[in-house]
Amino acid sequence: MTSKHRYRRSELYIILGFLGTFNMMQTASSPCGAHICLNWKIQNNRLVLICKVDALNFPITFYDPFYKETGFCVPHEPCISLLQRASITKNNTRHEIVLTIPLKIQLNGWWTCKYGDNNERAITEVTIQNDPLKTSNLINGSTWVIRYLTPPKKETLFDPLTTPELEQVKIKSVQKQCFGEVMIAIKENKRHNLVSQLGLILDQENVIRCVGRLGAAQLSEGAKTPILLPKKNKVTELLIASMHRKYFHVGVSQTLSAMRQTYWIPQGRSEVKRVLRKCTICKRCEGGQ
Repeated sequence: MTSKHRYRRSELYIILGFLGTFNMMQTASSPCGAHICLNWKIQNNRLVLICKVDALNFPITFYDPFYKETGFCVPHEPCISLLQRASITKNNTRHEIVLTIPLKIQLNGWWTCKYGDNNERAITEVTIQNDPLKTSNLINGSTWVIRYLTPPKKETLFDPLTTPELEQVKIKSVQKQCFGEVMIAIKENKRHNLVSQLGLILDQENVIRCVGRLGAAQLSEGAKTPILLPKKNKVTELLIASMHRKYFHVGVSQTLSAMRQTYWIPQGRSEVKRVLRKCTICKRCEGGQ
């Protein structure tokens, strides 16, 4: 093995080691107590806290990082959430209490699940990147690994990362987070309403695309098979805002038309309209504050 190959392999190990450490921060679980465990994950833009016990015979209470009570369950009674837009459910079969919270408030820190009145509890640290587009270290590292595994040319292997490369990693991450069930349905050839309505497929890069009735149209490849994006998602909002600025703050119809050359957003018109209402430059030009 040449020294050049040793260098490239050692660099890949460094990148993979960094990514492994970062991913451990993104999904973590606490050491379990004698009768209780507390885990967490991110699913559909929500923090999901899962408190698992031996048996649901005693009250279970969740506390946030400030040790403020956020929800509780009492045996043989409905569970009650004390946070707005949060939900708490009970799974008697798995002996689990699940607290689900939108990613719109500060959630990072040590969360606690208390079991019964004997102070038995489990504690876990939640570490979330609030803006999915600002996880630059993870995105850049992932993109370097993808380029290493499928290098286009030797002279471009160590060139600066390009915008399309970074954008593709961001979109894959968002689709996996918001359309996980859809992706599984496509891979396993199972029925799913969204798949049948939009004619969804997975391309060679494992990106979800829409075919629908545009497959035979005289359009560009991006317009015939646009990339599926979720509505009310930060990544989608930023892409819409970027397209709006690119075309010099055009209206809703023009921005939507430009977006559909590459992307497809369910209820796209209302989503574009919602994002453009926040444009401060357009407000000034229209005489707003």
